[in-house]
Amino acid sequence: KGKVMEFIVKRGETFSIGDLEKVKEIPIEAIFLSSTVENLRDCRAEVVKELESRKIKVIYSESPDFAGIPRNNVYDICLQNVLSASHFIIILDRKYGELYQGTRYERFKEISITHAELKAALEDKEKPIFFYVRDYVWHDYKTWKNNPDLKCETDKKVFDIIKDFEDAKGWIDDFKTSVDLKPMILK
Repeated sequence: KGKVMEFIVKRGETFSIGDLEKVKEIPIEAIFLSSTVENLRDCRAEVVKELESRKIKVIYSESPDFAGIPRNNVYDICLQNVLSASHFIIILDRKYGELYQGTRYERFKEISITHAELKAALEDKEKPIFFYVRDYVWHDYKTWKNNPDLKCETDKKVFDIIKDFEDAKGWIDDFKTSVDLKPMILK
């Protein structure tokens, strides 16, 4: 299976070559890919193709072998897969997505399935989470923080997802196109 190098770097610190001895390899058993599907189909396809070409298992809802087929409750299956994956990737654009309509996780009833997936991933303090947001959404979010009455094309509920992650973990990468996103994920 694929491996990824984990570097833990605090902002503002510098490291010497000797510090590289502290780096360890973390096996990737499976990566759960979270996002709204329709408006991010290009990004999802690029990410899946790139990771699978490196022999990394990607769990994503439109996969032909997505666990739980037939899809009797895809919402709960998604959340179960988030919990079982060793790593989590979330990609955001302007749409908040469909509300969670599962039956197993009552605490997620009022939020989108994408938001629920992030919250479930955050519950595992050891799970590496990689957060990517379109550059114009990131710009809208930063402007909205200082001006909550901002009028923009981004669904403001998307800002709740960003804020939840920013409060919990902090590191968010923004990207312009699916072509830009690919190398960011590989790094």
